[in-house]
Parts: sequence; structure tokens; C-alpha cells
Amino acid sequence: SMQTQQRYVFAILAVTIVFFVLVTLLWEVGAPQFPVVIAGAALSCCVGWGSWYWLLPFVASHYGGWLVAPVRTGTDLAGMLTVMLGELQNPTGSHNQFPSSWSLALRGLISCCGMASWFVIVCHGLGLRAQETDEAGETSTDSQEATYQEETAESSSVESVASQSQDEDAARSFRARCHGHIRHLLQDVACPRSLLLPVILATLSQVALWGIVYTIGQVGASMTDPVDCEGPQGQWVYRTSLTLSGVLVPMGSFVSSLGPCPRIVFKMLSLLQNIAALLICSVVSSFARTFWTHKCGQILYIACFSLASGLEGYVLTMAYRYIGDDRGIPCSMRRSTSNLLGMAGVIAISSSMLLLGGLVSNGTISCTG
Repeated sequence: SMQTQQRYVFAILAVTIVFFVLVTLLWEVGAPQFPVVIAGAALSCCVGWGSWYWLLPFVASHYGGWLVAPVRTGTDLAGMLTVMLGELQNPTGSHNQFPSSWSLALRGLISCCGMASWFVIVCHGLGLRAQETDEAGETSTDSQEATYQEETAESSSVESVASQSQDEDAARSFRARCHGHIRHLLQDVACPRSLLLPVILATLSQVALWGIVYTIGQVGASMTDPVDCEGPQGQWVYRTSLTLSGVLVPMGSFVSSLGPCPRIVFKMLSLLQNIAALLICSVVSSFARTFWTHKCGQILYIACFSLASGLEGYVLTMAYRYIGDDRGIPCSMRRSTSNLLGMAGVIAISSSMLLLGGLVSNGTISCTG
């Protein structure tokens, strides 16, 4: 039921808060290995993926599309605040201004704010499409169950009808069961044609930022230094790019909450983001190296890095908004489309990061001073 799914979201938030409490109290245990911190880092990854696989699809399925943008903006803002908090704690990189337990406790407070926000949303039914969700969800669930039962009945009929050979009967039964199970699983990532292009463009936007720009961005920034790969100008370019990126990602998500975007504008923004990512790739490939080492080239590099970041926040959140606002599809189809977007993003980002990250690690992609 929907209430059960709402409790699952509460569980994700509760696990996050418990994690911060434990790490705040026990982070020094087992130094210098810090097993509690390592376990907490692994748990935080699970919580993050849970948000992509559960929270955003759930909101896009059962709530108005306008609510997706504030929810994702909140996650991006939380990330920005934690980065700023880390910078305040250790601005020089060598000395903490206040204890790490204080920093962890403040991060836990941010999670508590997230739980309080979700509590308000659930209690007041903000953005909830109750009647539409119930009717569409029940109809779609019934049709899925009917399809699955039909496949199961087909496999059973194959077993009863086949009488010539036990081997043929077993083979047909196995194929029918496999077909039924596979079809049932594919329904969890089904996507209507009207939303296929936004899903593809949103996936590409994630690859452009996290898989390409963030993976090779430091190498590209170092190549904008006119002296050498470790020069201060390249470090300034990279530091400025990261700072603006941390601000513009949540800003892009926030702007998407102001109103729906026409599809043609959505496509143009996606194209612009990919062009920005390609320009950063051209820097890494030493194309027009002389231009990029000048002040104009450095500013353009920072602009491309920032543009790729802000547009990722906008394009991805707007894609979820398209899914949530589409009243022409049932609740289960909104859920399956959101599942597809989340799964495609994780697979595409992981694959591109593994590929490019491996090339950076072995020196194939590196600064050529």
C-alpha cells in the first residue's frame, strides 16, 4: 500500500539519522583504520541509492510532479551544505577549526530536517494525487496480475497438454515460465513513448556531469595552466569550477520547481549541456591548448564546468517532473518509468566512471605539460 511505501521512506531517513548518531559518538573507535567511519560510508552509499531507487520514483508516482523538484532540490542543497560545512571545518586542509564530532552532529541535524519535511508532506498530503493514484494504481496492478496469471496459466496448460514426451513437456514448461517471469520483470521498467526521450536525455545529462566532467575535470583544469600541470592557475580553475558546480546543481533543481519546461526548450538545454561536456573533453585531448591557457580559455572552462552542473540539476529534475505530471498514464507506469530513469542513470554513470576513471588512474588520460 501507499502507506507502507511512505513508511519505507521514513525508514531511509531514520537509518541516516541513526548512522550520524553512531558515527558522531564512535567515529574514533579503531583508529587509524576507523572501521565505524568505513561502515558508515558504505551505509551512506546504500541510503543514496535507496533515494534514487525508492524516494524519487515514489514521489513521481503518487505525488504531483511539482513536488519532485523541491524533494531533489533538498537533496542537492543538503549536499552543498555538507560541502560548505567541511570547508568551514578545515579551510586550509591541514587544521580543523572545530571537532569532527560537531561536524557530524550538524550533518545529522540536516537529516532530521529532512525527516521533519517528509512528516509534514505525509501528514498534510501535500501534492498527493489520492483518487487518481488509487484508481490508476489498482487498475494497473490488476492488469499486471492478470497478465502474470495468464502467463502462469499458459505454462500450466503447456504441462497438461504435452503428453507425447516428458522431455518436451519439461522444456516447454520451462520456456513458458521464463517468458512469464521476464515479462513480469520488464513491466517494472516499462516506459511510454511520450516519456522515452526525456528519460534518455536525463540519463545523458547524468553521464555528462558525473561520468565525464567530474571524472576528467581535474585533468582538464590542470591543462589550462600556462606553466605546468601543477601550476597555481590550473588549481584555481579547478577549485573555482567545483565551487560553482556545488552551488549550481541545487540551483538548477530549484529553478525546475518554478514551472514546467516546454519540450523543445528541454531538448535545447540538454544539447547545450552535452556541448559543454564535449568542450571539456577537447581540453583534455589538448585541442587548441594555447587558447585554453589564456584567461579567456580558463573562464570558458569554468563556464563549461558550471553549465554542465547546473543543467544536470535542471534536466534530471524536469524529467522526473514530466513523469509526475503526465496524467495520461497510470500510476504504475509512472512508477516503472521512474524506475527506468533511476536504474539507467546508475548503470550509465557507473560504467562511464569505471571506464574513464580507469584511464585516468593508469595515466592514459593525463595532463601533458
